[in-house]
Amino acid sequence: VTKVNAYLASKILAMLIVGLLLILMRVCFRKDAWIYALCLTNIGFLDLCYYTWSEVPFILFLSGFGLVLARILKEDHPGVKWYVLLGITVAKQIAEKNKYQIVQMMI
Repeated sequence: VTKVNAYLASKILAMLIVGLLLILMRVCFRKDAWIYALCLTNIGFLDLCYYTWSEVPFILFLSGFGLVLARILKEDHPGVKWYVLLGITVAKQIAEKNKYQIVQMMI
């Protein structure tokens, strides 16, 4: 799609997903989002972005799962859309786990 080598494409994907993480934090925490965004400057997270491409989407969906679950538990009558979002994040986590199990079975 990008017509570049796989290494550069993985870095572009990681940057886009980190951008989505920043937007997610901004939407959820508004004024205090910059404090939470400082977590993305942790050397461990930066190494994940540098060496892998599959862990960064996992962190995005795991963060989304935690935020959606907190929203459902906080509200008295959460709407159906929150349960749909929770289902999407759970399905993504299950798909990610199954990917690693399939790779282990192949070895």
